[in-house]
Amino acid sequence: MNDKPPIVLVHGLWMTPSSWDTWSTRYRDQGHEVIVPGWPGIGDRTPQDVRADPAALEGRTITEIVDSYDRIIRALPEPPIIMGHSFGGIFIQMLLDRGLGLAGVGVEPGQPAGVLALPWSTLRTGLPILANPFRINKANRFSKRHFHYTFGNDLTRAESDAEWEASAINSVNRVFFEGVLSLPKAKTGITKVDFHKPGRAPLLLISGGIDHVAPPAIQKATLRKYQAGPSLVERIEFPGRTHRIVSQAGWEEVADYALRWALTHSAAVEPDAATNRDGRTVDARIHHPHNERQHHAQAHSQRHRGNRCRRCTLPRRTRGRGVPRRRVERNADAGGEQSAGPGDQAHHRLRARGVRRLQRLEPRRDGSPSQGIPGHLVLEPAARTAIRR
Repeated sequence: MNDKPPIVLVHGLWMTPSSWDTWSTRYRDQGHEVIVPGWPGIGDRTPQDVRADPAALEGRTITEIVDSYDRIIRALPEPPIIMGHSFGGIFIQMLLDRGLGLAGVGVEPGQPAGVLALPWSTLRTGLPILANPFRINKANRFSKRHFHYTFGNDLTRAESDAEWEASAINSVNRVFFEGVLSLPKAKTGITKVDFHKPGRAPLLLISGGIDHVAPPAIQKATLRKYQAGPSLVERIEFPGRTHRIVSQAGWEEVADYALRWALTHSAAVEPDAATNRDGRTVDARIHHPHNERQHHAQAHSQRHRGNRCRRCTLPRRTRGRGVPRRRVERNADAGGEQSAGPGDQAHHRLRARGVRRLQRLEPRRDGSPSQGIPGHLVLEPAARTAIRR
């Protein structure tokens, strides 16, 4: 793999590609090709130009926007790292779901379909748009007062107004409506992703501690959705960061962490496909646990045909509902990892084909400990959260 892969940056609602100027310059200085396309209707226009003539934003849809990035990425000579901010963070999850990218980084991303977390601050952010559904195909003006709440909540009003002049544009109303209306439609919503999809590129979710638009509760809820799947998804939180995290003072720390994480985990991915015992082609990352040390719900529901797995000693009871992974909280001050979640004190080991693997006895719903072989196995910490101090 190229140690300097290209990087595609996807901006969010109310912003233009210029919102990425800080990160794109830094990554280009490190030798990466950085592509920062604008949404359809925005292109390479400046914020001032878009505010002067926002008609091209009217009626734009999420599918239209994601398809435009899909074409750009497929035209590149090699797979890129894809990073998206805010609504762009939803779009990069949809692009990863299409099999694109070496790795994805959602910077304060909104929630895709099926993630029902909707904090009050997020709802307040969208009220000026959602209050009048008859303007669904319009492009509402983004007021300076509302910008101060959504992007400038760490600034004085005068400082916030200066940021508005430099970067804010009108909203694409239909995009916001489609995103909100997709939330309860996990399987049919426009922003749907397959949380259980094997072979998806690694994904990092970045939270800002004082973000009003997409606060940490949204990324935490998104992480829980991805936990049941086999692909790597992690979250890190930067305290004191607003929704302006990509340009807020100290943005260098966030940008460097995002790129370092993406390079580290994309380099660990083996993209070559292999064939399993049944003759079906599977991604090398999701081989049977005895080959790749991964075990997930699809391995049991699709491959196990009898009372026991043909290649291990796991009973039929482990099939079906999915295999929740152990959640690991990483705290920079603690200097280590600490397991979290129910049943962490009831661990025991099971030997299968000579490989020692960690299991956890899950407590029953009434709180009493389970007996015998557990119905759920904890084999890999597939979803992790780190908190930056």
